Formats: sequence, structure tokens, C-alpha cells
Amino acid sequence: MNNKKGIVLLVVILAILMTVLLANIALTIISSQARLTHHQVGRIQAYYASMAGVNYTLEMLRTGRAGWTTANCTAASPCTVTDTEFPGSIVNKRVNIVLLASAAGLAGCDRNLLGDVTCIQATTDYTYTP
Repeated sequence: MNNKKGIVLLVVILAILMTVLLANIALTIISSQARLTHHQVGRIQAYYASMAGVNYTLEMLRTGRAGWTTANCTAASPCTVTDTEFPGSIVNKRVNIVLLASAAGLAGCDRNLLGDVTCIQATTDYTYTP
């Protein structure tokens, strides 16, 4: 009889260990997915902030406001769109805008009615804090 009690105790301890191990694996997977989702949300927010900066730039160019030209919005000195409403994942809450006057055929560039080509390059810095 005593041998059976020892075996039952061993089976119960093994069952508890297996349950703890499976729970630990499940929590690790859930935690990893949460971090990846947080990172993806930050990337998407940065993308849409850049698109908002492009739309803002198009409006500035269309209306001639703010003096934005290809001469003063360069890679060395980009024009910036700053907004306190940008999500917290965006560093410094700004989008850097560079206007590039270049030859036709550059990816994303279109020729306007006058035959000139101007590209808008928008960059946004965002943070990933796991």
C-alpha cells in the first residue's frame, strides 16, 4: 500500500510541474505577441503621421504659405511639421519634410503641369519601448 501512495504523490507532483510549465510557455507567447503588437502600432502611427505631414506639405505648396520651397526644405535642413497631438510613440512629435526637385522617373515623383518634378520625402522617428 505504501508504494502506491508514493507513486500517486509523484504523479501529482509531475502533473503540477507540467501545468506550471505549460502556463509559463503560454504567458511567454502572450507577452511576446503583446510586444510585437505594440511595436506594430508605433510603426503604423509613425506612417500615418508622415502621411499627414505630406498632406500638410501639399497644402503649404498649393497655397504658397510658410515659404516652403525646394530651396529651403533640403535634406540638410528639413522643414518640420510639429504637432502635440501626434501619438506618444513619435519622438519629438514631428515629421521632417524634404522637397526634392529632380528628374522624372524617381520613384514616387510626378511631373506637374509646368513639367517640373518635385518629390516630397517625409520621415518620422518613433520609439519602441518593450
